[in-house]
Amino acid sequence: MTEGYPLRLMRTLIAVAVAAALSMSSAPADAAQSDVATAQRKANQAAAALSAAISQQEVLNDQVAQLEVEVAQAEADLASLRDRVRALAVEQYISGSVDSGSALLTTDIADAAKADTLASLALQQTNDDVDRYRQASAQLDDQRQELDAKKAQQQAAVNAADTAQKQAFAELAKAQKAEADRQAAEAAAAAKARAATTQTTTRTSSGTARNNAPAPVVNVAVDWVCPVQGAHSFSNDYGQPRSGHSHQGNDIFATTGTPIVAPVAGTVRDYSSGSGGNGFALDGADGNTYIGYHMNTRVVVTGSVAKGTLIGYVGSTGNSTAPHLHFEIHPGGGGAVNPYSTLSKYC
Repeated sequence: MTEGYPLRLMRTLIAVAVAAALSMSSAPADAAQSDVATAQRKANQAAAALSAAISQQEVLNDQVAQLEVEVAQAEADLASLRDRVRALAVEQYISGSVDSGSALLTTDIADAAKADTLASLALQQTNDDVDRYRQASAQLDDQRQELDAKKAQQQAAVNAADTAQKQAFAELAKAQKAEADRQAAEAAAAAKARAATTQTTTRTSSGTARNNAPAPVVNVAVDWVCPVQGAHSFSNDYGQPRSGHSHQGNDIFATTGTPIVAPVAGTVRDYSSGSGGNGFALDGADGNTYIGYHMNTRVVVTGSVAKGTLIGYVGSTGNSTAPHLHFEIHPGGGGAVNPYSTLSKYC
């Protein structure tokens, strides 16, 4: 049935009102989204600073460990030299305790005198060695104290970076909540406007009313989802120094208990280790293997999972300085590659 003029006029007025309301809300929306982007950028910068501080700490730890080995070796050498000094001192005492002591060891007076001289020279040489090792040991001790001081300073730097990271998380969570609240209010207003349009159509149409409300939005699945679902931050820290190796992934920092999900469908298996703590490996349906470490708890240990399935929660188990998910991508199940570009796209 053809719409009458009053109906068309009423629908036009409602459409204009809705458009006006949406246009007025666009500025707050842009501002809220800008706040989220700014907060995320600050959080990622804090993550980069924290990763750099952790890397420097790892380097210092390796230096301290190496120095400890050198100190232990120097102390062992010094103990051995002291034993030699004692043995030579006893030998010299036995051979030279009396005028004829050397003669007790040989019938040749010249040989006895020569033996005393050699023992004395050997003792002096060993004492010189002991002095040198004592100096070297003292130098090593000074170096150890210096490295310990640097280690303490670096721990303070890590703590400061961790505090800054937590503050950035708080700002990010606040901005995300404000944006979520704004989106919810906008959705409620849009739903109310649609309901008003439907009611007007029902009241003013002389025939059967047609509901012109838009069809519900269908979430189109993507090929990949971010493994950390919640406020998080990360940086391009692949390849940074770690104790005895280089970093083989990116650290996604988040508060303890933040959900960790499967980025793709696949099969999960336990991949825990002493240094990695609670870990998982996901053999993805896409042919790639994804590895994560330091989980607080695991929800899925083994078995098939769909994309987005909850696997566990962010934690700090194993060799970890702050709560995060250490995340690796192994194309075709081979060696690790830098996951930063993928994380930047989906996280």
